[in-house]
Amino acid sequence: AVLQNVRLVGRRGTHEGRVELLGTDGTWGSLANIDGNAAQVICRTLGFENG
Repeated sequence: AVLQNVRLVGRRGTHEGRVELLGTDGTWGSLANIDGNAAQVICRTLGFENG
């Protein structure tokens, strides 16, 4: 799966931050309660090879 309109904000380090997705209304929103598979897809979308 490939996600579009995803970003990592509030970073203090290279591999940390808050994941946000762009909603259909044009505003960014945070994610909560995602499983490991979803987290891997998001991390790979953001360029982290190993999820």
